[in-house]
Amino acid sequence: MASRLPSASTRKNAQVTCQLCQRSSPLKWKCNDCDILMCDNCKTNVHARVKTATRHKIVEIKDIDFSELNEPSVDLDNIPCKTHSTQSCCVYCIQCKELICPKCLKTHKGHDVEEIETQYIQNLEYLRGNVSDNIDPNDLTSIFGSLNKLSMQTIITNPEKINLTKTNTFEVNLPFVQIIVTTSVNSVWITCMQTRTLQEMKIEQTLKSLREYNDKSIYAMAMSKTGDVLLTLAEYSHLYRLDETGMIDVVHDFSPLLPKAIHANGNGIIVSTREKGDAFPITKHSRRQIVVLAKKRIIEYDKQNKRLFSLIGGLTMNKTGHIFGIDCPSFVLRRIVKVDNNSIEWKFTY
Repeated sequence: MASRLPSASTRKNAQVTCQLCQRSSPLKWKCNDCDILMCDNCKTNVHARVKTATRHKIVEIKDIDFSELNEPSVDLDNIPCKTHSTQSCCVYCIQCKELICPKCLKTHKGHDVEEIETQYIQNLEYLRGNVSDNIDPNDLTSIFGSLNKLSMQTIITNPEKINLTKTNTFEVNLPFVQIIVTTSVNSVWITCMQTRTLQEMKIEQTLKSLREYNDKSIYAMAMSKTGDVLLTLAEYSHLYRLDETGMIDVVHDFSPLLPKAIHANGNGIIVSTREKGDAFPITKHSRRQIVVLAKKRIIEYDKQNKRLFSLIGGLTMNKTGHIFGIDCPSFVLRRIVKVDNNSIEWKFTY
C-alpha cells in the first residue's frame, strides 16, 4: 500500500488482510478448521501444503461478518512512541515491524505502512489461532512484537565484521544439500531429504565418497564431541547415533513425541520435540519442547504455564550454556529466541 498517513475515518473502516503472508493481498477465503483468513496465493501455495488441508472446510469470505473483528476494545489511538515519548503512534511500519509516530515517518520514508487497527486485528487473531488462545488483547507488546530497533542495538553492541572468502567449490551427486556437518578428520556428512540419502565425503582436491546410507529421511544432524553423528529421522521418535564403524543405535526414545532439531557441544545435547501429526495449526494439546538430555531438563512452559515455542526448527547452545532457537510460529514467520531458564529472554522476528 502507499506510504501515507491514513485518516481517522479510514482507520475506523480497517479491513483485515491475509493472515498467512501478512500482505495487503485481497482476502478471498477462510479456513474454518484453522480459523485463518487467506488470499488466493496463500490458499494454493501455503495452506494446501498442510497434509490434512484436503479435509478442511474453506469458504468464501463474502458472507463473513467482520464487524466484531474491526472494533478492538483497547485504545489504539494513544500508544506512546518508543522513540519520541511525547508522541502517539499513528501507523505500523511493515518493513521494520514496529509502530511509529508522525515524527518517525521521516526515517521510514518510502516504507509500506499499515493502519494500526488493521495490524492489531491481524496479529491478535493470528496469535490466538497459532500460539495461544489466551493472548491478552491489551498486551500490545506481545501483539506488535517486543524486539524493536532500540532493543536490537542493545543486543548487538559490538558486532564483529565477518569476511567470507571462497576457497574451493565441490560438485556432489545430489539434487541439493539439505544439511552439512564437518568432522575432525577432514570429511563432511551431507544429506538430501528428496533422495533420502546420507553421505560421508572425504575432502581432497575433489570430494571422495567414503560411506553412503539410503532410505534415510534425515530431519536434522549434528556432530557429537566424541565424533559420532547424531540424527533425527522425519517420522521416528528416536535420537540415533552413527558411530565411526557404521553402526547405528538409539541414544534416546522421545515417544510419544518426535525429536526434530539437534545441537551438541561440550555442554551436552539439546533436542527440540513436538507431537506427531501436522505441525499446524497449534492447539492446546500441542507439545513443543526443548529437551536438555544431560540435565534431563524439559523447557516447554513459562511460569504462567503458557507455551514458550511454536515449532523449534533450529537449535544452538553457546559456551556459557545459553540456548538459542529458531522458532516458527507459522509456515511463513520465523523468530530467533534466547531461552533463559523457563522464559524467553529476547526474540527477533524476521
